[in-house]
Amino acid sequence: MGRDFTVSYTDNKTVGTGYVVITGAGDYSGSVERSFIIKQRNISDTEITVSDIFYNADNSLPKVGVSAEGKYFREGTDYTISFSENEDGTITVTVTGIGGLCGTTQKTYGVMKVPLSCVDIRYDSVVTYSGK
Repeated sequence: MGRDFTVSYTDNKTVGTGYVVITGAGDYSGSVERSFIIKQRNISDTEITVSDIFYNADNSLPKVGVSAEGKYFREGTDYTISFSENEDGTITVTVTGIGGLCGTTQKTYGVMKVPLSCVDIRYDSVVTYSGK
């Protein structure tokens, strides 16, 4: 490739119809254009990672990543996330494909207790006797 022809692509970044153009060089002349279909990827064909979920007072949510073949997809462009808290104390993460991804998948995780070694404990190291 490169010596006898060049290859270029158009409309090949989103779901729909993409095009490849092969243009002759060297001993070849002219060009040929062909179309191809870019289909949605089902969310079940991706890897979903969820950061550890620790109990916290501010109810911050875990980070969620969706990837396939080493490429990470973008929340809000390729998928949406919702969280639901279950009666047993677990959290269900629902990932729904949009744009180039389709389908929905759910994963349920337990909320881990925070080790005291990770907590900043503050106290007065000197106190005055109060009689109690």
